[in-house]
Amino acid sequence: MAAGPKAPPWKDVADYCSARSTARCELRRGNAGLRSFENPSTLLPRSGAHDSPGDWNPRLHTRAHALACAVSQGIVTACSIEAALNKSWRSCRSHESPGRESQIVKNRVSLVVLWWLVASVASAADSMRAVVFSGGAFQIQSVPKPQPQPGQVRIRVRAASVNPVDWKQIANLAPGARLIPGRDLAGIIDAVGDPDSPWKAGQPVIAIVTGGSYAEYAIASINALAAKPERLSFDEAAGMPVVGETAWRALVTIANIQAGQRVLIHGGAGGVGSSAVQIAKVRGAYVIATASAAHTELLRSLGADEIVDYHRVGFEDTLKDVDVVLNTVDTETGARSVRLVKPGGILVSVAGAGPAAAQCEAAKIRCAVTGHVTGELLGSLTDLAEAGKLRIPIDRRFPLAEAAQALELNRQGHTGGKIILEVSY
Repeated sequence: MAAGPKAPPWKDVADYCSARSTARCELRRGNAGLRSFENPSTLLPRSGAHDSPGDWNPRLHTRAHALACAVSQGIVTACSIEAALNKSWRSCRSHESPGRESQIVKNRVSLVVLWWLVASVASAADSMRAVVFSGGAFQIQSVPKPQPQPGQVRIRVRAASVNPVDWKQIANLAPGARLIPGRDLAGIIDAVGDPDSPWKAGQPVIAIVTGGSYAEYAIASINALAAKPERLSFDEAAGMPVVGETAWRALVTIANIQAGQRVLIHGGAGGVGSSAVQIAKVRGAYVIATASAAHTELLRSLGADEIVDYHRVGFEDTLKDVDVVLNTVDTETGARSVRLVKPGGILVSVAGAGPAAAQCEAAKIRCAVTGHVTGELLGSLTDLAEAGKLRIPIDRRFPLAEAAQALELNRQGHTGGKIILEVSY
């Protein structure tokens, strides 16, 4: 039986270069005019059957691997180029002895091919990989890298999170329109649009973005980002902005929950719900959460005082005299919750429209909706995270190329925590 496609023994080109290159196969600052580029992995040719990392083909990729390694270190060597053009990285290792290093351009290395390699690298530096929804399908495409304007920063995306707003936006997309989905991320500032910006290149951040976060680079306003909490990984931090700000806006800005109040959170194990449970506990509330039995342990770990299994009992038959209800499920759940709220209490809706105004008035309660996130409240969330009082549970991780599967899983619901897209390392 023929052997299947082999995977490269490293995560990406940058990892290979930093971990595997040796001093003897020395990469020298070149005469070919190459400069350092931040994402050498974009140089890897990807098409058809070779989109999957498991389908790495050394015969097709050695040329790009060799030059990407040189470029990732801002340098070029004869052995790397000759290895790419002739054999493989083993050729490079075979030259790892003093006195056997060849020159940048030798009779085996044609200037035409070298020019082609350099030109392809320069082109890759101005583009990025992104998930593009167009014509009813998702594709990984090479698109122009966005440029930050004054008041903005460009972020190299390490991880992006999947939210219901993403697939809802796709569902409402006009025929023929194209979209890079995604609202939030964690990454490292790559460029700033204003030299006087308080943010500088190299800073790890979380952000609410404009233009989509399912990509290698994204743009954010300087008012919609915050320093990444050091206690959280990039994957965890990416899951914080949309759900964290939504929960904070609902419970603190709108409901202004106080210590000792009884707070009911519908969908307590979801993205918004899991953040809301923790925020309510920080405020000193008695927290009740609805969830399936499978998520009981998670909710206990987040601080929920009481958990109602909605598969087993109707919440309206077991609960009453609640000060605050946060509905993250659907419109029907909100309408069924009105009679649980004590007079003078409040019901805040995140999912769907809130209950009818007449229904709320008759029950002598306030009803409100949270509205859209802006990123302006992220600082409060990072403070909680740094204090160890807010964490982001992750249900599943997907590579960028599997964004469609991640969105479908989110659309189905019933997750425990966040779904994360891992974009770069």
